[in-house]
Amino acid sequence: MTQAIFTTITNYDYYETLRIDAIEDAVTNWTINKNAKPGDIVLLYVCAPVSAVVATARVATIPALCEDPQSAWFRKHFSDMDDLRLLALQIGRHNLLEDLPSWRYWKQPRNSVRVPDEFVPVMLYAIDMWQIDNEPHLRLPMHFKKRDSRN
Repeated sequence: MTQAIFTTITNYDYYETLRIDAIEDAVTNWTINKNAKPGDIVLLYVCAPVSAVVATARVATIPALCEDPQSAWFRKHFSDMDDLRLLALQIGRHNLLEDLPSWRYWKQPRNSVRVPDEFVPVMLYAIDMWQIDNEPHLRLPMHFKKRDSRN
């Protein structure tokens, strides 16, 4: 079974909650694409003024639909997420637009989507590298990956 990666988006108001959950190693409950499955990776994107993927997590539960018509989250799917980790260096939207121009999602990210299969290897490489490496990178690591593949 192939591991999938999904995006999820939040606004700046929830960024502090996300940071606290990551620091406390807490399970967090977040909106997610209804097709996500336990074990899938999640890229947590914070809208402006941050405009970056700031953390990763793993889907821990099957997404559940909010059916309360009084809720601001009516008809959204939620899942518990564990293994929440802040990235050592955020992946800016401008980097994603520049380095992955054929992935048009980043022009105006809105909903949780599955990362297209063609971009999974580079995103796995990027999040792996940026979780453990505190050196600043100006570009997505796919440039490093291309260099490595020539050796």
